[in-house]
Amino acid sequence: MTTLGVGVLLQLLPGAFNALLLAGALYLGWIGIGLLRSAAAPGLAPDASTRPQGAAFRQGVLTALLNPKAYLFMLAVFPQFLRAGAGALAAQAALLWLIIAANQLCVYGGVVLLADRARGWLRDRSATGLAAVRGVGLLLIAAALLTGLEGWRRL
Repeated sequence: MTTLGVGVLLQLLPGAFNALLLAGALYLGWIGIGLLRSAAAPGLAPDASTRPQGAAFRQGVLTALLNPKAYLFMLAVFPQFLRAGAGALAAQAALLWLIIAANQLCVYGGVVLLADRARGWLRDRSATGLAAVRGVGLLLIAAALLTGLEGWRRL
């Protein structure tokens, strides 16, 4: 519903796009500055609670399943691969869904497990973890500057 509301707003007020772009750039910059100023890497403190890999995996799967962009993408792309003359449409859709679900499970499941291992590795190396957090902060500030410049240029 938020996407629909923003879409309607942008149709009614095209100039609002630049305002949203600039607001997003400011928000990214604010997060980046916060990461640069942090004294420790959030969630990487040696005494931070750890959770089993299964819990991390379940949270990653739930996050992916709750992503509305994936469903919108599927609604836009999925029908192109269904053929009326190739059998029952429901069976074709179910087979495509199984293929996509298996790919998602392997790719995103692997990413979750690797990220969990990287978190453990970084927790044991606090200076490296802090450097990684600050590196992300710099990347966010760079993205904010580029986004802000693009939005400013279009004014």
